[in-house]
Amino acid sequence: MPKLSPAANRILFIGVCCAIGIFSILVWVSVYSVVRQSPALGLQPIPQISTDKTVRAVWNSGLYTENISAAAIFWLDNDTILVRANNGPKPRTLEGRRARLDWLYLWRLGEKPNPYGNDPHAATKGPHCAARGEISYHVEIVDPTTGTRSRTRWLGPPGEEREIAPLNQLRASFAMNPPSIERTDCEIYGDKAMIGTQYTTDSEHRFYLDFGADPVLAAVHAKPEQPIVLMRADGSERVALPISNAQAGPGSTHFHGFDGMFYLANHILTASPINHLANWRDTKCWPFWRVDPQTAKTERLCIPFGPWSGINGGATIVDLAPTKTALFFSARSINVKDESGFYRLDNGAVSRIFPGSVESPSISPNGCRIAFNYVPTYDAHGVYSPISSSIVAIDVCSPSSSAPSSSKLK
Repeated sequence: MPKLSPAANRILFIGVCCAIGIFSILVWVSVYSVVRQSPALGLQPIPQISTDKTVRAVWNSGLYTENISAAAIFWLDNDTILVRANNGPKPRTLEGRRARLDWLYLWRLGEKPNPYGNDPHAATKGPHCAARGEISYHVEIVDPTTGTRSRTRWLGPPGEEREIAPLNQLRASFAMNPPSIERTDCEIYGDKAMIGTQYTTDSEHRFYLDFGADPVLAAVHAKPEQPIVLMRADGSERVALPISNAQAGPGSTHFHGFDGMFYLANHILTASPINHLANWRDTKCWPFWRVDPQTAKTERLCIPFGPWSGINGGATIVDLAPTKTALFFSARSINVKDESGFYRLDNGAVSRIFPGSVESPSISPNGCRIAFNYVPTYDAHGVYSPISSSIVAIDVCSPSSSAPSSSKLK
């Protein structure tokens, strides 16, 4: 075999080193790909919530949802929840994300959530709701010949629903009812006499809070600012509250039947066009109000400024969660450096109950339980992160109010 020249030897040596390097890179890429797609690694939600004197019980549904806005949580009763979620764990691949479907689930606390209806996916094709022992959902029907799509609406106790007329949405006059407002029925409520204004109502539709025509513009520019008006549903007994429509809006207003109170606030705090965060820092108070519709008594309360306030800049969303035992709130910031979490407010003092992001909190009719989408760490928002969110419920009353066989998370 002829001996290679020194130049050829150098070329051969460099080529072998390059080949080894490329092979190593390919091996590591393959390993990473397998690890990232492995269904055995960290697919289950991992909420870190412990029971103590404040949180008496915790239930983890194991249900994952990526679309928080669609994850409206409704209480069928104090023990049972209706929720829309993915039909499986968090997808770890692009193919898995494309294949995922939303299903409707009925979840009795302490038991495994059950897909609801003959076709749980078809039942998510329209608004769904649960209240006072009845469920409402829509089913999409596709004509096999023409491909024409239509929807039917069903309402009734679980397993006993009957087909009824579709919802009649009075879009210019319907009352703002966030999922956090306790529902006494599953109808969209509208009053033609309120056309041209934005308003919200209590569960029994006895009282209105009139926010005027442009509460959003009032909050941004403070030009059409006007007092929020409490009145009877027939338009009588109008009382101008010491709260303007620039300070609170219909989308951030809650009513809860367990204490019969309205809770008003501005729950989205941004730095532009009005620097809400600077105002919070300067005044040491993020205000909210509790209004008794029977007497018009208005109580102004404050959440003090602190690490939960989005102190590193950006936007912060604050959701109130009043209960029978205490007033809680969630704070979540778009800045990873901020302390997102679930907090208790007690005589002006704030204490964090657990870290993580609490989204779409919904209060049970008895005021003892809170259900929400729980994102334990900021990284869980990542599409391919092994950490998942989950629909979780907690009990903040005495153990006697807890459902049987509660599965506590440690």
